[in-house]
Amino acid sequence: MIKEYPYNNQGLKELEEGESREESKIISRYPTVYVVNDKKKKKIYSVYVGETNNIAKRTAQHLHGAREV
Repeated sequence: MIKEYPYNNQGLKELEEGESREESKIISRYPTVYVVNDKKKKKIYSVYVGETNNIAKRTAQHLHGAREV
């Protein structure tokens, strides 16, 4: 499954809720490879690729500045 969400709090809410119950189940039960393309940084092409077992939690960490140690 490939999905695109806005890189903001509304996108995080959409990710957590999912479009359907089945989608929410898949997203929360399987590891996820994700790409963050932060378009807020002008004239800098900033892309981050990661993998996580909890995409909602990891997305919140990215949005609120926490770094994985």
